[in-house]
Amino acid sequence: ILFPPKLPDAYAIWMGKLLSEEEFRFRYGVDEVHFSDKIADVLKSKDPSALLTLYGKNTDSDKYSQEAVFEGIGTFKVNNAVLHPEITECRVFKSDKELAVLRYINRISSEAHKAVMKNMQPGMYEYQAESVFKNHCQYMGGARAQSYTCICASGDNASVLHYGHAGAPNSKQINDGDMCLFDMGGEYYCYASDITCSFPCNG
Repeated sequence: ILFPPKLPDAYAIWMGKLLSEEEFRFRYGVDEVHFSDKIADVLKSKDPSALLTLYGKNTDSDKYSQEAVFEGIGTFKVNNAVLHPEITECRVFKSDKELAVLRYINRISSEAHKAVMKNMQPGMYEYQAESVFKNHCQYMGGARAQSYTCICASGDNASVLHYGHAGAPNSKQINDGDMCLFDMGGEYYCYASDITCSFPCNG
């Protein structure tokens, strides 16, 4: 069952046509769709023995996931211990379709890195290399998102871990003789690539 939010009609001015419950059901291939303002009533009609909510520690960030809540959840028996380890285990295994998507976005990202190398020349700025990468991912692969902030480090910037963030925004001019260390990966439908390569800017 999918419970999308029920948005005011005025949102259509900014977002375009708002989907109906049936349109949501068709788009996401689920059995049932009800707007989130009906979640308590719908779940009560199912008479569940318990609701499983996702709560657990992310071992990469050491942060805990935010547990789902809704008006009326207090009337249900809630178990927040079962789901997280099961979801974590499921993520280890990929279906053939998931593997196909991962191969696709890794191929697009690899080609994007090659496009950067082909266009690279001394005098360019790091952000220009970043733009070549992003453009290729989106134009050739339909990948509008990136897996993480692009790292386009040249010269001594390559010694900075996770260079490319707001405090070091891929802004250096690339000088003749500089080595480039570029860590960039496109994301497609929440499946991420992560590719790092090093090469001299002058070939």
